[in-house]
Amino acid sequence: MFRKSRIKGVVSILLITVCCALLTACNVSFGNARGEISWWVIAAPAFVILVIAHILLIQQTYQCPKCGAKFSPKWYEISVCIHIGNERLVKCPSCKKRGFCQKAP
Repeated sequence: MFRKSRIKGVVSILLITVCCALLTACNVSFGNARGEISWWVIAAPAFVILVIAHILLIQQTYQCPKCGAKFSPKWYEISVCIHIGNERLVKCPSCKKRGFCQKAP
């Protein structure tokens, strides 16, 4: 059974992909040759990449450097936060401190 948060995540990724597909120019040119390709040729791989990234992000568990608590942040927090290597600048839900949290083993 799908959780409500997972369904919201998949729907938001689908909406982002559709918006990108609608804004995608489908005219291509290679040298003097010009042609058109279908929008789904561009959108389908982008959608697959976004879904894989989403699945990988929601499976990550991080450990707070201050209190040591392990937690899984929301996918949109992780996707836009500052990161250096395996550390990401996120807010711990238990101690409410912001810091560079490492991936938990």
